[in-house]
Amino acid sequence: MLNYPKALFVLIWTLTIATVQAQKPNVKFGSVTVDELKKSKYEIDSTADQIILFEKCEVEFHYDENYGFYLESTVHIRKKILKASALSAGTVAIQTYRNTHESSQILEKIKGATYWLENGGISKLELTKKDYFEEKMKEKYFQTKISFPKIKEGAIIEYSYTITSPLAVSNKPDTWYFQGSTPALWSEYMITIPSHFYYQVNLGGYLELAMNEQEKVEVNFGHTKLNTYGIKYNFAVKNAPAFKEEAFISSKMNYISKVDFELSSVSLPEQVTVKKSMTWPDINRYLLDSEYFGIRLRKSNYLKDLKEKFGVFTDQKERLEKVYYYLNRQFTNDDEYNSIYCEDLKKVWENKRGSSSEQNLLFTALLRELDIKANPVILSTRNHGKINEAFPLLDRFNYVVCRVEIDGKFINLDISDKNLKMGMLPFECLNGQGFEINSFSGQFVDLTPTEKQRINETVDAKIDFTKNKITGKIEQNHFGYAGYTNRNDFKNNGLEKMKEDFKKEYSDFNITNLNFSNLEDQEKTNLVTFNFETTEDVTDEDMLYINPNFSNKVTENPFKQPERSYPVDFGYSTESVYILKLEVPKDYIIESLPKGTNTVLGDKSAQFIYSCTYDATTNKINLISRLVIKNPMYFAEQYHELKELFNRIVQKHDEQIVLKRK
Repeated sequence: MLNYPKALFVLIWTLTIATVQAQKPNVKFGSVTVDELKKSKYEIDSTADQIILFEKCEVEFHYDENYGFYLESTVHIRKKILKASALSAGTVAIQTYRNTHESSQILEKIKGATYWLENGGISKLELTKKDYFEEKMKEKYFQTKISFPKIKEGAIIEYSYTITSPLAVSNKPDTWYFQGSTPALWSEYMITIPSHFYYQVNLGGYLELAMNEQEKVEVNFGHTKLNTYGIKYNFAVKNAPAFKEEAFISSKMNYISKVDFELSSVSLPEQVTVKKSMTWPDINRYLLDSEYFGIRLRKSNYLKDLKEKFGVFTDQKERLEKVYYYLNRQFTNDDEYNSIYCEDLKKVWENKRGSSSEQNLLFTALLRELDIKANPVILSTRNHGKINEAFPLLDRFNYVVCRVEIDGKFINLDISDKNLKMGMLPFECLNGQGFEINSFSGQFVDLTPTEKQRINETVDAKIDFTKNKITGKIEQNHFGYAGYTNRNDFKNNGLEKMKEDFKKEYSDFNITNLNFSNLEDQEKTNLVTFNFETTEDVTDEDMLYINPNFSNKVTENPFKQPERSYPVDFGYSTESVYILKLEVPKDYIIESLPKGTNTVLGDKSAQFIYSCTYDATTNKINLISRLVIKNPMYFAEQYHELKELFNRIVQKHDEQIVLKRK
């Protein structure tokens, strides 16, 4: 075991720490074989339309007296086209950044070829300069597009290139993804880190490592005092399946297998060690002192009139509610780029326009003026990825909300969304934890919502043989995030489009008297009522077969994969209640009813109750279907239980009531 000095210590974090040492494939550029070209299916995924046979990235640090340190990354990829649907894979794009001569990436040493079988042998066509060109994407960003010739089913494309990148462009290597949308038989990453640089190396994902090797090596920077030793790391994943996004996932970036880096410090000969990373208290202090955060929060003279306006309310809860709903209606959102940093909040107030973060920071400042305990909380939205407490990284945050304490209770608030009830956060913000910026050292706070997604539905129905239809009335009450979803729909699409979409969803019905209530009042329950009759005829026969789940029927299990290695993330708790009262025709009796069930997860965090009975007094069939999912998130170990729970729901919702003529 090597004893690494502190300057070279690298912290490794993985979601799966298992490593299986596998034999490294001996793949040399240009050594495509007939067997590789003949093979058309692979055990890793027999349905794949393309597959990565081999990919590798090797990264080294170099030094130039004019440009300083730079990274040289050499990439080698061999990919096979299995089906016509993947012919587009014959076009490859490589992105680079270009600024001044000293801070630009250079793409060079491009080579590649297309291989295919012809007359039992291998034909090959190499890339020429006419097969690739560069185009500008946006300011300072370019991409080189490579179009491989002779692309066809069964062909293999192979290419390699080198990118040199000064540390002035980025002080860390690019993230390498062992897993993506295409299965990979072998994905390898190799990097040699000189002792001058102290990096956190973060291994994320759920795939086993086929290689995880470390070796102490000499690092030569020419005739300089920089020559040193370093650690050569070699990571690889074998048979990486394509990452498939299943239901209830926040961002695939949270779970995809990868390796990335964060620079902690630089220690060069005859120079003072420069610290690059922060602790959580460092981040707290930095933001408190930042001109674009904490100082904006303290400059609040422009709020004088608002302080007088709302200071008349002596009860803190009432004062908070008045301020929340007043500011909630004042601003136009400007969220083109999500950021925790804020421009001049006085101008935000004067223009009544700002980002969500700016609005919530202004809200925090006003609450403090009104003697309400309030602090900003920075967070990462669901699409931006989860925060890892082990790594204090400021660039992982992109949103600000407000946390208020009243009577010893804490409330997370966001005034930027006009469809939110006070005390709720947008669904995109329900991403585990946030970091509160306060006068101490800061702290992590739980963002789990107190509101749930809740729908209560009652159906009164009967069989009308004068129309040969089932007719009735349905009333739906949408609470919490269910009501929030409807208000968003109303805001984005308008009432008429909502009604049109609703009728398409209930295509088995002819709907009349459709009415939506309380779509513009965040505090009130959203109510949907309508009359219906089935489009399918119900004729007066000896036996009647009726599916009693007229709406909100679960016809498909959202969990389809045989295994799942990452969590199920609902975002919030869920409760769905369906109550049916179905009048039995006077000339019929009950032949059979669906049997009841009470299915509960082992930890009692989810429950499905289904009950169908007949009440002779009212001559009605009474059915209750109730699903409760208490946890916003479930770990992979509970996946099979959840899958079975939904299998039971699908099964029960498909069972029929059978009526028999007397």
